[in-house]
Amino acid sequence: MPYIGHTGDLEKRMQEHNSSMSHSTKRGHNWQVMYLKEFSTRSEAMKHERYLKSSAGRRFLIRLLGKPWPRGGVRPKVLGTE
Repeated sequence: MPYIGHTGDLEKRMQEHNSSMSHSTKRGHNWQVMYLKEFSTRSEAMKHERYLKSSAGRRFLIRLLGKPWPRGGVRPKVLGTE
């Protein structure tokens, strides 16, 4: 299962996840960005995060990324600013 979240500082957040500083990802290491979408406001980002965590959003991610979730050397799917 992928980790889904939003942040204002992706580089810092990835360091936190990969160094086990984040409670939600303490057991995992080498987290990679597989999907990235930028928004102008935090509320838009949170709305999209809720969508991705829904069954429709999970189906969207499976169509976009495939399943099982790709591992190692995966380039993120980057969509434009909303």
